[in-house]
Amino acid sequence: MAARKDEADARRKSFRSATTKRFAENMRFQRECENLSQEDLAVLASIHRTEVSLLERAERTPRIDTLIKIAGAIGVQPGELLEGIEWEPEGEPPLPLPGHDRAPRSRRIDYDELARLWREGMPVADIAKRLDTTAGTVGQIVNRLRNRGADLPYRRPALSEDQAAARRARNDDRR
Repeated sequence: MAARKDEADARRKSFRSATTKRFAENMRFQRECENLSQEDLAVLASIHRTEVSLLERAERTPRIDTLIKIAGAIGVQPGELLEGIEWEPEGEPPLPLPGHDRAPRSRRIDYDELARLWREGMPVADIAKRLDTTAGTVGQIVNRLRNRGADLPYRRPALSEDQAAARRARNDDRR
């Protein structure tokens, strides 16, 4: 009985360590993509700079409210900081929930592949299926890539003059 408990404790520690490391990688990547220093992020997220450092070095696991503050400060969805972190119970594989016909994603989305498929004109639903994600996630990533300077064409006409102006400004920023 004690050996079983020790084994379970070891699995928990291993999972926590891997989870914390993956979160740290995602957080640092997203922060650097937005050209934020650790201090800038700390100010925007209303947390101490040493907390940012501890999280990025995987020396601390964030609380849920800290995760949400960091995501908001960086300008990403909290799930993007958790990308690639998964857990499955031991034993029998889980049964799919009613209405959920696909398995959970087990890999990161390749942004270069997504951009290539978008430029080729592949429909959003097909891109999502190919990359094993959702159409909503494809749209969010396309917008984020555009905001970072990627030249990804718009597929629908602007709905207002403000939207058209924002698109022109984004294109001018790329040049």
